[in-house]
Amino acid sequence: MLLNSVLCSTASLIPKVDHGNDFDIIGDTTEGALLIMAHHQGVFYEQERNKWQIIEEIPFSAQTKRMSVKVKSQKSKVKSEEYIFSKGAPESILEISNFIQIGQEIKPLTPTKKIEINKEFEKFAQKGLRMIAFSYKTSSPVIPNLIQDLKNSPLNLKERGNKNGPYQNLENLEENQIFLGFVGVADPVRPEVKEAVEKAKKAGIKVVMITGDNELTAEAVGIKAGIIEKGEDILSGKIFRTYSDKELLAILPKVKIFARTYPEDKHRLVKLYQQLGEIVAVTGDGVNDALALKQANVGVAMGKTGTDVAKDAAHIIITDDNFATLVSAIEQGRNIFIHIKNAIKFLLSGNICEVIYIILALILSLPIPTPLQILYINIATDGLPAISLAFAPDDKEILNKPPRKTLSILDKVDFNYVFLTGALVTIFTIFSTLFKPDLSIVFTLIIFVQQMILIDLFLSHKHIIPNYRLLFNPIFQVAFWFPFVLHPLLLYHPFLQQIFKTTPISLPLLIVLFIYSSLILFGIKGVKKFLKI
Repeated sequence: MLLNSVLCSTASLIPKVDHGNDFDIIGDTTEGALLIMAHHQGVFYEQERNKWQIIEEIPFSAQTKRMSVKVKSQKSKVKSEEYIFSKGAPESILEISNFIQIGQEIKPLTPTKKIEINKEFEKFAQKGLRMIAFSYKTSSPVIPNLIQDLKNSPLNLKERGNKNGPYQNLENLEENQIFLGFVGVADPVRPEVKEAVEKAKKAGIKVVMITGDNELTAEAVGIKAGIIEKGEDILSGKIFRTYSDKELLAILPKVKIFARTYPEDKHRLVKLYQQLGEIVAVTGDGVNDALALKQANVGVAMGKTGTDVAKDAAHIIITDDNFATLVSAIEQGRNIFIHIKNAIKFLLSGNICEVIYIILALILSLPIPTPLQILYINIATDGLPAISLAFAPDDKEILNKPPRKTLSILDKVDFNYVFLTGALVTIFTIFSTLFKPDLSIVFTLIIFVQQMILIDLFLSHKHIIPNYRLLFNPIFQVAFWFPFVLHPLLLYHPFLQQIFKTTPISLPLLIVLFIYSSLILFGIKGVKKFLKI
């Protein structure tokens, strides 16, 4: 069985710096685990592969769930030294096995014995182990260095003369083989995965497992990962393929795990979820996942264990192969999107207020800001504050909100916020002209009020009092106070007065304008309450 695991394999090992106690796996991780098992038992894969020549190979197939190789000893030139090794899913290996080796004796594999073996591997599968079974056949009853004295077995001598025995018909590799046994490979769920799955559920993301493993292993892993509860439905690929698309569309929302699936099943599932209006992200690492990765709205390949085919088909590559990283990326992505949206809302609300005010000022003969003043507002008071919104604190509750269903950046609520806030600023500005219709006051007030809008958007519409500590962010402090510090130069410096057409405003009046402009926060609170933000 150990010789089978090293020859019927395409993986290899690279020792880490501790020289042999641990390895990096090149290729399939399950095959790599088998090589490590053999290494710990004293069967070294490089030495054994140098002793044997692979004559023929049947690669692993998602349909058959097994792989086979035909090998010949490098030291022998006679055909009698040829052997066939197969490994794969237990049910697949049992299907091609008519004999079983127990110790040094080979016996017929009866239906009763197959049932016993099935029950045995099911016990291990229920623990979440990936089950790999092994079988072989040979034209000679002796496998050097692994099986001793088999040629003296009376049963073996009889079987050698039997055309249906295990030592004949090597041309048909995958039939009439000798069952050796099986191993369980543990691929434990990372501790952070269950929490990540829970976060994904709260974020409105449905997590579905599509696997080639059997139902028992899939159920155990799904329960540990928090994808399903014990007793929930699992749909096997065999049953899945009997359903029409219409039947599947009706049951897909209820099923969270699909087991023993083929690559085309995964591709079909992605298309069906998309027909339901879902935005589908698929994670995968193998060639078998390429179709689904390509079809998905977002294909995510594994960076460490992923094949080149999977990486080429994917849109994103996760370098640490960790599902929790994907959920973290979604959280960061949502926060980045909010920051971008807030910056756009800040710029638009300021521009809307300027447009509305200028139109009304022309009608009502109110002071109109000069083109240079408007340019200054757009550069000095819009630029730096808008940039600061990129450094706003992340929303820790962002994953408790449902995902967007549209591709537009601003939705109806956002546009209403922009328009109502702009209108509110206009009202504040017009009201100030009733006190004194002075261009410098209008110019000053527009700048001051826009900075108050920055407070609301920097906090992403959160209440100010419980979150006031977030406003001590150094970047926010610079962006917020910069226009206030710069503005007196425009009001009191003779050269700048001449350029910007301003007149001096007394310090008490500046303080009054600052306090007056801060009152818009109450108006913004009313807007948010009205829009249910």
